[in-house]
Amino acid sequence: MIMFSTPQAVADIRQRIGELQLELDAQRRAPLSDDEAAEKATAMIAAHAAGAQTDRILSHLIHASTSARIGWPVDQDGSSIEPSAFDLFCALEPKRMHELLKKLIKGSDHLRGPAQGERAERIEALTAELREAEIEEEALITQAEVSGLNVHRRPDADPAIILGEL
Repeated sequence: MIMFSTPQAVADIRQRIGELQLELDAQRRAPLSDDEAAEKATAMIAAHAAGAQTDRILSHLIHASTSARIGWPVDQDGSSIEPSAFDLFCALEPKRMHELLKKLIKGSDHLRGPAQGERAERIEALTAELREAEIEEEALITQAEVSGLNVHRRPDADPAIILGEL
């Protein structure tokens, strides 16, 4: 039977790796800043506007026949997929919708996260620090193996680091 052990140095670096992973996850999940929320609103408005298919509405409005129906796409049950009032508002008044959403965001009492640049810089720094810690962990494991110890690798260890493909 093969015996495995975890040297204290490996346990210490793994604790640091866990802390870095938690901090990185916290940065990625932090609330958005007002600017980031406004960018998300812009993307949402564009997505809803695309679903409105105003060209179909216009085509229906300008045809002489009043009995003609708009040919909406259908879902898997055969029901027509009609745009919502929100979709139509986004399509017909995107600037106004954006202004209203920005005002709503600014006036809300939601938690504000760090500015987008600060978040990106922090994530980049944490990612680099995590990579260095994982490289250090692999070096410690390799040293332990040379000394005759068997050390389990973390299931989420980066295969490129293990294989030395930095």
